[in-house]
Amino acid sequence: MKQTATTLEDTYRIAAELAATLKPGDTVALSGDLGAGKTTFVRGITMALHGHAKDVTSPTFTLMNIYEGTPPIYHFDWYRIDSLASLQTLGMEEYLEGTGIAIVEWGEKFPQELPAKTRHIRISLNTDGTRHFSGI
Repeated sequence: MKQTATTLEDTYRIAAELAATLKPGDTVALSGDLGAGKTTFVRGITMALHGHAKDVTSPTFTLMNIYEGTPPIYHFDWYRIDSLASLQTLGMEEYLEGTGIAIVEWGEKFPQELPAKTRHIRISLNTDGTRHFSGI
């Protein structure tokens, strides 16, 4: 299914709809060009599940952020990881399908490392500023 967001509030609404279906052990892989809104979408999921998102930032350089709450959210960014060997040394297995919800930006780089039941969502940014979300 595809949904379109024309405003930030639309993006948060779509994220909240997805969040309502998530449970501990779930993994979501987000793909889309730079600036498509992946981190904003994670912020929307976090707001829906935890009631706030003040600490949600892109983990581009840290590779993972943990947002404490019930359930915890493990936010990964694989953009700067350049090899499967590098990814495997990070020990992410305990977080994927763990006790929280794992959300992976740029998961398409290493799809073989994602659990089989991963939900894949693609965010496309259009020239008019709207965003299309597919896979929701």
